[in-house]
Amino acid sequence: MNKRLITLILAAALALLPVLSSCEREIPDETADTPADTAAVTDETAPAAPAEGIEALGQTFSRPLDGDAQAVVRKAGSRDKLLAAAEEYLSSLSADGWTLLDSRESGRLTFYCLSKDYTALHITVDKTAKTLRVVTDSAKRNVYTIDDKTRYTGTAELIQLANDHSTSDVGMGYVILLRDGTFAVIDGGHDCDADADLIWSVLKEKSRAEKPKISLWILSHAHGDHTGAFVRFASKYADKTELGALCANDARVFTPVNNEKQRTGNEALKKFTGALRLAPQTGDRITVGGVEFEFLYTCADYYPATPGCLNDTAMVFRVSAEKSALFLTDIQTDAAAFLAGMYGERLKSDIVQLAHHGYANGASDSVYGFVSADVCLWPSSSSLYENYKNKGPAATAAKSAKQVYLAADGNVSIPLD
Repeated sequence: MNKRLITLILAAALALLPVLSSCEREIPDETADTPADTAAVTDETAPAAPAEGIEALGQTFSRPLDGDAQAVVRKAGSRDKLLAAAEEYLSSLSADGWTLLDSRESGRLTFYCLSKDYTALHITVDKTAKTLRVVTDSAKRNVYTIDDKTRYTGTAELIQLANDHSTSDVGMGYVILLRDGTFAVIDGGHDCDADADLIWSVLKEKSRAEKPKISLWILSHAHGDHTGAFVRFASKYADKTELGALCANDARVFTPVNNEKQRTGNEALKKFTGALRLAPQTGDRITVGGVEFEFLYTCADYYPATPGCLNDTAMVFRVSAEKSALFLTDIQTDAAAFLAGMYGERLKSDIVQLAHHGYANGASDSVYGFVSADVCLWPSSSSLYENYKNKGPAATAAKSAKQVYLAADGNVSIPLD
């Protein structure tokens, strides 16, 4: 990539970025509807990916989060053609008034995030696969932060929750105490009082404020043992807490279903006054409360292929303070192949959540080898652990770690600073 061009685009973008005391980019309020509603992405708001010299693998992608996100993937015949097309595309976007929010390289990948009016553009240049991927979404779902992580005096802490396994071997929940005293919640567990009450008890115990603030709640994918606790928590504790944003990429988290036990994420989100709904794409970084959340994989990475199972639509992300924790959520072997191929040794992290509750089909030996974590988090019941502690990639990773924490053994707090 032409370094001079990137420097010029960055300089222009920085000149246009507002200086905000909150260190957060201001998102236009394009609609007066509820926070869960957003403006649609249309053909007019989504610029076409470059066509000259490279062939299309696909034209549109409907990640069914409101049905309006789009993706285009194009493949070049050579690396030189790819880089030339990407350079021309970025130059045309800059000339057309797009603002560059972020640009960085990670191994074979180069990520760009740009915005214009109500639209966000996520561009991934894969120098090995020789592909250029463009995902377009509403800017209202794409809040980028440029936070100074050193300005907080508090320390970050990761809590693995002892979810209720009385009726199920699975379920997963984590609470992160951020450096500013607010919280992030990852999944949470089932739609039951036990899991919702457990989250509330941790917030009350750790909170420095009378009314705990959850700055970010991440729902990794649409399985009920991951999303259910958010629904139950909203019904019981929305008036006792503040929620900054719900973060989810998979459409089905927000799709109405007939089963009342799996009420929609949208209805639950509306119980939190003023909460945003964010849809991160691969390469996005959100820094909140002095802790960075880096999204490494989303279901859009599959396009134009289709994931073979719902677990492989789960987001993978890394949480970083002084120490880093990689959350593999429920990915299985296909998504693991993407992850290992895209990042390799850049997956190295201090802590890893074992994929798919430690089942033998979770992630891969290759992924765990690259991660090489000292601490493994095993989110399952005791019986599942006993059945799989000697089977599959998770078991191998756990045997190589210095410490393994099983959710069934009780809540455990791990310092991230």
